[in-house]
Amino acid sequence: MFIFTGLFKVTENEAQLAGVMAHEMSHVILRHGTHEASKANLIQLPLALAGAATANSILGQVADMGLGLAANGGQGPQFLSDHPNPGNRERAIEEEIRTLPRRDYGYAIGEFARAKAAILALPAPAKLPKNQ
Repeated sequence: MFIFTGLFKVTENEAQLAGVMAHEMSHVILRHGTHEASKANLIQLPLALAGAATANSILGQVADMGLGLAANGGQGPQFLSDHPNPGNRERAIEEEIRTLPRRDYGYAIGEFARAKAAILALPAPAKLPKNQ
């Protein structure tokens, strides 16, 4: 797992950084990447079979266009998603936060501010030429 320096710009303490890291680790542990690939395969296999069965017919071309759109661009319903819809993500998170009790944790070990300052002092990466 990699932590991009930009994450340090928006986190204020160790707890926030650890929360983001735990969230990303859960994606790996729950195999969300392979799960998404498997879902895509479940759509693509029937598409391939339907295309073979109706090759060169108008019906086959129409079915292929419609099913292809579903396979390539279709976002599933919100309730099947493991993340709130990007269109309402901030509102959904704020609503959930209001339901949780306020707690203060002793999270600061004293090194975060030093590490953040060192990371933010690094020079920006060199830009690649546009033709690459």
